[in-house]
Amino acid sequence: MSRKQTWILLRIIPLVLVFWLVLVTVLHSGLVFPRSDPPPSSSFHQQLGSTSTPPRRLNAETNGPESAAWAPVVFSTCEPWMSPTSAPCQAKVLGPQVVVGEEVVFDDFEIREPVFLNSTYRNLWIAKVTSPTADFHGRMHFLHNGFARYTAQVGQTYVIDKGVYRGIPRADKLAGLLQPAHTGRSALFAASPDSWSFQHFLDRTTHLVIQASEHLDDSTDMIVGRISREPAVVEMWDRAFGVNRSRLVTGTYATDRLVWSCQSVLVHPYFELRFAELMGVARNQPMKRRKKVLYLSRNTSTRNGGRRIVNEEDELLPRLRELLKTRRQREELVVFDHSKIGSMKSIVEYFADVRAIVGPHGSAFHIHRWAPKDTLVVEFVPSDRFQILWWEESHQLGQIYAPFVLESLNSTSHDMRAPANDIATFLDANLGKTNVGPILRHYK
Repeated sequence: MSRKQTWILLRIIPLVLVFWLVLVTVLHSGLVFPRSDPPPSSSFHQQLGSTSTPPRRLNAETNGPESAAWAPVVFSTCEPWMSPTSAPCQAKVLGPQVVVGEEVVFDDFEIREPVFLNSTYRNLWIAKVTSPTADFHGRMHFLHNGFARYTAQVGQTYVIDKGVYRGIPRADKLAGLLQPAHTGRSALFAASPDSWSFQHFLDRTTHLVIQASEHLDDSTDMIVGRISREPAVVEMWDRAFGVNRSRLVTGTYATDRLVWSCQSVLVHPYFELRFAELMGVARNQPMKRRKKVLYLSRNTSTRNGGRRIVNEEDELLPRLRELLKTRRQREELVVFDHSKIGSMKSIVEYFADVRAIVGPHGSAFHIHRWAPKDTLVVEFVPSDRFQILWWEESHQLGQIYAPFVLESLNSTSHDMRAPANDIATFLDANLGKTNVGPILRHYK
């Protein structure tokens, strides 16, 4: 190496070290997401006192006490300060067929980061959630000081006179639905990708129905794209929304009154809390009455396979049973099997006695919705198939989420080996805890 090269190298190395020091500091502090945080709330909230028609809270007459605190504000009149793309102003431009255009403005909120056994597990999770390539940055703006922030979320609802659905969902595009037709009935376009499935009925379709519910009545049909073969989905339509199977329709549909939640929000506590109320979840069941620790196994038959725990039967489950026995609190480990419970009504009642839900990542975690507040939700997350939806959902419901990010043992099925002793140690320290501080809060 020449003297010149040595001189350059000696000056570059300190700069590189400084760069990495700054990077590590930033990652540790949580300032991690590439997009900047938008202003708190949106311009709509700032204009609440300057509208010709006073805005209202969505479903104000029917919300329960928890969802009422999070109900979005609905603007139905085009005001001079509004963007031309807002629903009330779009309704004026699109013509007399669009009889209602509502801008649905959701309150900004924050959820706390998960709880962890120790800093090692926290650092693993932080490294994944802060990756610039993660696919959830579009909805979560940043993670800092222990909280993630969700802001400036807006939906749109339209009511179209003599509209027709021609079988081609066009998200956020009103053109194509404005076709003259008449059948003398009303309908809600309630289809979304895989809306027939248990998972996506819950995290998508319910949002569309709740957002549009002020415009629905007992005669409104639901255009669902594909009628579900899952009895649980059909039962939830009836139990939560009073819609029986005869009102679930598919194919082209012409109607006097077509209701369309043209744009909605994927992540917001209003939808989670309102649906829990509609399903009759025992949100406030005392912890002392809740003794079940549910384990969600993927080692037997699952719809899409993978994410098996290779030491589940010989190490993990025996260790957890041993733990609960030594705690002497009459806690019971149950490997959950929904087929042994029956109806959704029975499942919701069953979950009133649940203290914790534990298992590998999978759609079975949707059942956490039926559990009360303060339920401990422990997820084994494969490192190469990382997601945050159960953190988002559980904390919106005031439950306590704890991830264990574990090595994916293979690149296709993402099986994992569970650290049985670490999981038992964590459960022993956290089972039955309540009043753990703010998990969900408004951001203003």
